[in-house]
Amino acid sequence: MQSLGMGVRRTEGLQLFRIAKDAVVKAQDEPLRPAGAIPTADEIGQWATKKATGYGQTVTLAYRDRTTGHISQVWWRQTYETPVTRQQAINEATDAYGDNASDYDQELIGAAYTSTYRYVPVGIGV
Repeated sequence: MQSLGMGVRRTEGLQLFRIAKDAVVKAQDEPLRPAGAIPTADEIGQWATKKATGYGQTVTLAYRDRTTGHISQVWWRQTYETPVTRQQAINEATDAYGDNASDYDQELIGAAYTSTYRYVPVGIGV
């Protein structure tokens, strides 16, 4: 790519590395699991809630501002009645957030699946 003049600037490369490293540190081996697989029971954490149920699946998205070149990271969590494949969660996150990206002159440059939690109602604050 560099021979074609399409290489990334050093600062962009470092920002992307930081985002990828952050995703792996926070999600351990989750970004490396099969995208076409639904998370298994031992891969799903628990999240105590007041009354919510279902499963929260989180995707980390990286966007570049077309004007400034600044790279930003956004987390997208979607709630499902039953877990979906990691790829389906990624697709829904990029589709949903992509609509906003064009409004802010941003472009998607990466997405990683980062977590699955089962919401467990425990009557917090009751």
